[in-house]
Amino acid sequence: MSDLFIKLKHKRLNYKTKDLPKQPTDLNTLPALTAGILNQGLNNYVPEAGATVFKNVISVSANGANTGAMFYQTHPFTVLQDAYVIDLIDESKPSDMVYLYLVGALQKSIRFNFSWTNKAGWERIKGEKITLPVDKNGLLAFDYMEAYIKELEAERIKELEAYLIATGLNNYVLNDEEKRVLNKFRAHNAEQSRAEQSRAEQSRAEQSRAEQSRAEQ
Repeated sequence: MSDLFIKLKHKRLNYKTKDLPKQPTDLNTLPALTAGILNQGLNNYVPEAGATVFKNVISVSANGANTGAMFYQTHPFTVLQDAYVIDLIDESKPSDMVYLYLVGALQKSIRFNFSWTNKAGWERIKGEKITLPVDKNGLLAFDYMEAYIKELEAERIKELEAYLIATGLNNYVLNDEEKRVLNKFRAHNAEQSRAEQSRAEQSRAEQSRAEQSRAEQ
């Protein structure tokens, strides 16, 4: 773990969970991470002022029955208690799809090795071994991970479409508001896909320059 990931530091927040709202308010706008698994552990909201804000990182539950549960967090949040945040040491920042693959591999290798009496704190999990694909140069095979998740996603969509056809649930009529929401959702997915492609291309370019530099040296 510690060869690939690092635990990120955050400011300690002096709030009590029972005093915090479960929904955002005018003052409490930032999701706060705890050891739960509902809503990816983001069970309360705190003021953003003074908080350490994270995004596009992996959260880890460090207490209770859900110790070791991990999620890829794509929206801004902060850490409240009984949890922490890790990220790749590699600064190239791969796509969301790659992070989903990484979380799956981490969960498979780590989560159920820990329990209420053997909590998954960073000092305990950082020495754990995980299995990940690498390329011919021994580097993490980000392209393979992304392609794997995309293929898995496509299979799930096909299964869902087949289910809707078999049950007759594909025979529906959308009103104007539902069409607007659906079009907005599709536009968001298209924008996210373009952003992921741009990050992947940038990552490949940086890796190519690094390999060229090593070869010249």
